[in-house]
Amino acid sequence: MNLSETNNDIQLTMVEILEFIWTLVDNTILIPQLLKANCVAFTLKWISMKELPFAIQRASIRLLYNMARHEKGCDALKGADALRLLQEFKQRTLDSTVDDTAYEDMRLLFSMALALLTEPKEIKSDAKSLRKVLDKLMQMTVNTAQKKNHKYGDFDISEPLVVFTKLFVHDDIVHYCVKESQVKNMKVPSKIAFFCDLVMQFRGALANDDELDQLTLTALMNIIWSISFHDDYVNELKSSAKFLITVKSLANDDGEAWVEQYVPKHMSSVKKAAAGILWNLDENNPG
Repeated sequence: MNLSETNNDIQLTMVEILEFIWTLVDNTILIPQLLKANCVAFTLKWISMKELPFAIQRASIRLLYNMARHEKGCDALKGADALRLLQEFKQRTLDSTVDDTAYEDMRLLFSMALALLTEPKEIKSDAKSLRKVLDKLMQMTVNTAQKKNHKYGDFDISEPLVVFTKLFVHDDIVHYCVKESQVKNMKVPSKIAFFCDLVMQFRGALANDDELDQLTLTALMNIIWSISFHDDYVNELKSSAKFLITVKSLANDDGEAWVEQYVPKHMSSVKKAAAGILWNLDENNPG
């Protein structure tokens, strides 16, 4: 089927099917089933088409992004040459001069998918070229944090945070996000205070079986561990007694009340990250 030549009704039906699938795999536990259905090959074939309706392009990129959130999906995509195909899609489709909200949203999804598929040290580290993406990721995190269910639009708060864990291996990206990123409606005085407050909100995540809450706490602890390597931010991290108490409890907890935790390959466990933060802050940690 030539997707560019199908009539509008068929295109709309295809978009609705893709949106249904990507909604299903927001729960990443279902992604292995999608892989068995050869969804990687079909989706990569679609984004390789030169003439593809915008709505199907966006739905395909969203689906690829969701598959990349699961390690099996990530491995399958990399094995199918997704990085090369995504770069070709970018050159062919994502014109950086187009000032259109829909294209901006797709560029963000593309950037998030690319970050998840790329090894942290291989990610482009030039913060200047990534400013728009970093601003949008920070704004998404703030927006989701202000919702009771920690969801905003199609995104859970864990999603931008997981991307940040990969990006924060680069010093200039850390500095830009913490000092310069353009964020509206943040209710605390600084980005560091924002991340610390989130840790305190999610500190009990390992005692329940909500996988997204666990992932959120794990990502937050890894983000703050990355921040804590920078002398510029040590004093502010040490200035919150409640935050330090929380980190110490996570570092020293024997874990008996915790459920089994899934830790993505590129992250450290909450306990290890907490110990690393305390070490960098030169805080006494009897554990």
